[in-house]
Parts: sequence; structure tokens; C-alpha cells
Amino acid sequence: MNAMSNCRILTIALACFAAMAMLSGCMSASGRTGADAQPPINVMVIATLHSAHADNPRYSYDDLYTIVRAFAPDAVGVEIRDEDMHRDANYLAANYPLEMRELARDYGSGATGLDWLGHDLEGRAIPVDYWREQSEIKRLQRDLSKRPDLRSPQVEAAQRQQQQIIQSATAASLNDGRYDKATREYYHALSVELRDTPLAPLSAFYAERDRQIARNASRVIKSLLDRKSPETRVVFVVGADHRAFLIDALVRDFGNKITLVPVVQEKTAR
Repeated sequence: MNAMSNCRILTIALACFAAMAMLSGCMSASGRTGADAQPPINVMVIATLHSAHADNPRYSYDDLYTIVRAFAPDAVGVEIRDEDMHRDANYLAANYPLEMRELARDYGSGATGLDWLGHDLEGRAIPVDYWREQSEIKRLQRDLSKRPDLRSPQVEAAQRQQQQIIQSATAASLNDGRYDKATREYYHALSVELRDTPLAPLSAFYAERDRQIARNASRVIKSLLDRKSPETRVVFVVGADHRAFLIDALVRDFGNKITLVPVVQEKTAR
């Protein structure tokens, strides 16, 4: 065998070795398979109607609780500030929707508070009569209701779409994405309309509250990812106006590490 043949054999061997090394590197970069793989966390984000559940036979409180129970979550996030989760029943009733309080009670240590209500309230209890007498946000909302000149056609159209969906809402229809789309359009149009007006802080608050809720939800998912359980389920229960932004943030932050599970209407035992 001449020197040229030996050189060709060596070149082929080196090429094969390089290909195998590259393939091994690609497998490491894309994640391992088999027993060491981390399966995606199953996440359900449920929009609620707050007090309107009481008068809606198509999507009652019991319908909501049935959906959550059927999902069998390992963790539940609710629209209550985390620092308020263990406060007494009277305090919670004065500040939070019934369904959030009920779920927090039912799931105990498995429940986490997601809400945020302003920098001025961070780390302290909400004062008595805060919403009526002290809240700057409530004052801005009252001022906005007196300013029909700040309600653009885009704001009005998005709100009409929201109301049409709510009027006939079931658990499935409120969570099928149509309300989320209308909500994105409403808050975008509102922020444009309020820009450079004394009411601009209202839009800023709405955006920051959604950001904080999403941040708190992300913390829940990160803690569950660290457990490396074979199958994990988490449900986030929020008012309908928060669902779109929470889903957008979770998809952006976690990608294929989570699987979004659709909300399916369960029949309530009556």
C-alpha cells in the first residue's frame, strides 16, 4: 500500500471521527433522551368571571372548581398577593374574589399567590377602606369614566367584543383565545388613548400588574422544573383580563418546557 493510500485511509477515519463527535455534541445541546429527559410541565391558565360566576349557569363557581379538580394540579396559582395568602377570612373577603379565596383554601400549601396591587402596598396589609378612599388607581378609573372624549373607536370596539363573549361565556368559550385577542386589542388601544394625558399612569399600572403576575407565575414553574418530576401539572387561575398576557409571558419564557393545556368544560354534578 503506497503512501497516498495510507493518507486517504487516515483522512476518511478522521472525517468519521469528527462526524461522530459533532453528532454527540448536537445530542448534548438539544437535551438528553430517556430517563434523564425533563418532560414539559402541563400548564392550564383559566380565566374567571369573578362575582359574575354567581349569575352565570353556563360557567358557575362549581364549574370552575370541577375543572381545576379534574386537572389534578400539583400547584395552583391564584389572584391573591402571596403576602396575603395566610391572612384571616374577613381580610381576604374584603380584598379578593370568592373563587380565589376558595381555591387558596382548598389547595392549602399547594396554592401560591400571584397578584400584585401596587408598589405602595408591597410587603404590607391592604388598609381598611383602601379601595374607596386611598387607592390612586381607583381614583384614576373614576376619572376615566367621566372622560368620554378618551374612549376611541378602537377602545369601544374591543370592549364590545369582550362584553359579547362574557354575556354567553362558558368555561371553554371564555378560554378559547377570542377573549384574549379582544383584551390585547383593548389594552393596546387604551394605552394609545391615554398616552400623554394625566390618566397615563392607569395604563402603566395595568401593564405592570400583568408583568408582576407573570413573574410570580414563572417562579412557580421554575420551582417545579427544579423538582424534575415525571409529570407535573400546574393551574393558574386569574381574572379574564389577565389571561392573555400571562400566556404570552409563559410561552416566551419557557417555550417547549411547558405544554399549554386547553380549558375543557366539565359537567358539574348538581
